[in-house]
Amino acid sequence: MPALGPLVKESVIIFTTALAVSTILGLLYAYFYYRSGRRVRTVLHQTSQTLEMVPDLFWLIFSQFLAISIHRATGFDRIEVAGGFAEYIRFLPIVTLTLTTLFFFIKWLTIHIHEQEAISYLELAQAKGVRPRGLFWNHLLPNILYRFYLFFRSNIITILSTLLIVEYLFNVQGLFRFAVYNPQMEILLVILFVIYIPIFLLDLLIEWIIPNAWKGGI
Repeated sequence: MPALGPLVKESVIIFTTALAVSTILGLLYAYFYYRSGRRVRTVLHQTSQTLEMVPDLFWLIFSQFLAISIHRATGFDRIEVAGGFAEYIRFLPIVTLTLTTLFFFIKWLTIHIHEQEAISYLELAQAKGVRPRGLFWNHLLPNILYRFYLFFRSNIITILSTLLIVEYLFNVQGLFRFAVYNPQMEILLVILFVIYIPIFLLDLLIEWIIPNAWKGGI
């Protein structure tokens, strides 16, 4: 267990940072999409659908290619394209995981914004003089936030599998890369417990924190 500490730290840093950034960007995109007109929405919807279909491996290769191209053009060499033994790489893995997760979130948010707009409570709030900003952040967002969390929880395996690919191909000194190179049953069981127990406790905490009014009977 003590030997897994540095590996867990790297995986947690990459996972939590990418998740936080993709969530914030996803909510900002949702707000921009909600405030946009029909033509802009069409462009955003088609663009997000196209990007969401791009394989995760493409973003990994593209980010490495972009870092190498920047180095060749400008001589800037502060962006590492792969880690090494006892060397940590975080920037490109975080960027890659953020992009893949972001497009995953955007697709869900776009669909549910359309669903919420068809519900009469927004029209009622608008008739009472609530501004569009307030409509989104105070009315629409609380109604989809818990469903958004359930969506993330049900697809966490997909995100973690992407993290595994990112750690392996970027040579990140993380927990998932360690599992790939050490496929012994005892090690895999310990790693599963290390992953599952914090997620389980965090899920209990979030379920307790989220107000029942936001759950809408779910």
